[in-house]
Amino acid sequence: MNEKNAERKSGQIVSSCWHIYKLKLFGPTAELPKELHNYPNLAKLQLRRYGLKEDQMGILEKIPNLTTLRLINEAFEENTKILVFSKGGFPSLEFHFVYGMREITEWRGLTTLPDELRYLTNLRELTITGMPKELHRRIQEDGEDFCKIQHVPSLLIGEAY
Repeated sequence: MNEKNAERKSGQIVSSCWHIYKLKLFGPTAELPKELHNYPNLAKLQLRRYGLKEDQMGILEKIPNLTTLRLINEAFEENTKILVFSKGGFPSLEFHFVYGMREITEWRGLTTLPDELRYLTNLRELTITGMPKELHRRIQEDGEDFCKIQHVPSLLIGEAY
């Protein structure tokens, strides 16, 4: 089975699991199933080496009951510029874990956090690790970007690279 057929088949399998609660997707693929926002029970999603296009964030943020989102190593394609969190997006998100997101051009040399993080008002835990030292400096309590995440009760800041 070639890569294209394997990707299509895995997409069909995911699309047929309407009542799934937890989903881990390992890439590569360029697109999420468009109907993912209709999954009534999907609460936990992990993307690893998935290679999504940046416009796919719009699908992720519309998943109504998503409480946990883990973006790990190349979750988005290499030429992705920035992740945009829309106001009102991710209505149920409580835990967001980011690890090794160097594939995103904007994050590779990231010196600030996206302003939209302040709109994720339900976020209870944010883990940032494996990111540049400059970002780690800015998200400390006395840093310039701390105001964007100060509403999050549990901030877990791991090692910088």
